[in-house]
Amino acid sequence: MLVAAGMKPIRAAVVCMVANTAPVAFGAMGAPITVLGSTTFPILTQGVFANANQASITFGHMAGRQSPIMALIIPLFLVALVDGVRGLKQTWGVALTAGVVFSGAQFFASNFIAYEVTDVIASVLTIVVIVVLLRFRKSGDTHADHVATKVSVEDHLKAASSTGGARVWGAIAPYVIVVTVFALSQIPVIKSWLASTFAFVFNWPGLQPANFAKNADGTIVPQPLDFCGIVTAGQAKAETLTSCSLGQVNLYGVLATGSLLFIAGLITAAVYRMSPKETAGVFGRTVKSLAFTIVTVASVLAIAYIMNGSGMTISLGSALAAAGAAFAALSPVLGWLGVAITGSDTSSNALFGGMQVAAAKGVWPGSVAHEILMATSNSTGGVMGKMISPQSLSVAAAATGMLNQEGEIFRKVVGWSVLLLAVFAVLVVLQSTVLIGMVPVP
Repeated sequence: MLVAAGMKPIRAAVVCMVANTAPVAFGAMGAPITVLGSTTFPILTQGVFANANQASITFGHMAGRQSPIMALIIPLFLVALVDGVRGLKQTWGVALTAGVVFSGAQFFASNFIAYEVTDVIASVLTIVVIVVLLRFRKSGDTHADHVATKVSVEDHLKAASSTGGARVWGAIAPYVIVVTVFALSQIPVIKSWLASTFAFVFNWPGLQPANFAKNADGTIVPQPLDFCGIVTAGQAKAETLTSCSLGQVNLYGVLATGSLLFIAGLITAAVYRMSPKETAGVFGRTVKSLAFTIVTVASVLAIAYIMNGSGMTISLGSALAAAGAAFAALSPVLGWLGVAITGSDTSSNALFGGMQVAAAKGVWPGSVAHEILMATSNSTGGVMGKMISPQSLSVAAAATGMLNQEGEIFRKVVGWSVLLLAVFAVLVVLQSTVLIGMVPVP
């Protein structure tokens, strides 16, 4: 799109890579945060969170107190990338407005609505505000490098025949529907009804042989350690069990986000007046295009659960705890490396989220706030590595027609990646000390 607007391919690629930082932690309907909660729940201090979903919600709250700070300055960086000092002088007001609106919406949505729709709300709101602002702003001179070119439209698409308001609302409809569906699902009455009505809990063979017996007053009868096929470090110290944290699966917790998104997709298809055959075709093509991604993410999650259950995560985290209080600065670096290697914030959280919690326990024993902070920093700090991951570089090169020039793009963005990481590391250090009150502890 930027190339079509007249921007040079290399510049368009760099701008997109740097822009794809602040939103990543909440991307894919909050998938990185959801995975962070599910993989760290067995390692977090027992009794603080009732389930992995509550842990994810708290991580979403914390991410909403970190990402917005970076989102506030990213638009200014983008303007500097596009047009240097001159661009900053001419458009700093618009860029700052975009940063304030996006960061404010991120904070509000993640803390008071639902972390799954944070990016959707922030993006749509920012676009609306900027469009309105530009209506009243005098246009400046157009640089020779930024002369727009005509964009072709596929006439056979139904959307191509729409005009005026119908076309605009048709483009906005999917986002409005997704936000509405997820917002409704977070209303306490509806949320509790969904969780109780559609909960399907079963014991995983070999990890939890049977349900725990209960006393007459409803309390759970403690069982010996060998009752569960696998136990957490905290359970091993207690020597008795009242739950098999790693042995029971609740399908509602696993499928909730995807199911709501699927429902939003069906509603969108109805709004677009698509036939069942067309809807099924689009769904099938989407699954086919994401087949390798699905397998990759599932495999990484499997490795993460094995690492958590086998004690590998605890061992690695304990070793990292030797860094002491300096680990606060290392925490986002680990996430950065994870995303740079895997190309995914979700995968990085699955691999290193538990390690962050284990290290936090070693450095700050008994501090749930630091466990939450370090785990979340793995995700929010990791996004700075997205722009230098081989996967992202390949996509950017292909999208801008710069095949086999990933190295050129890398050289342009690596400095920005390190700079943003350094700024974020300072923020985490402050939040681990004088700003520890920013951490939402249940």
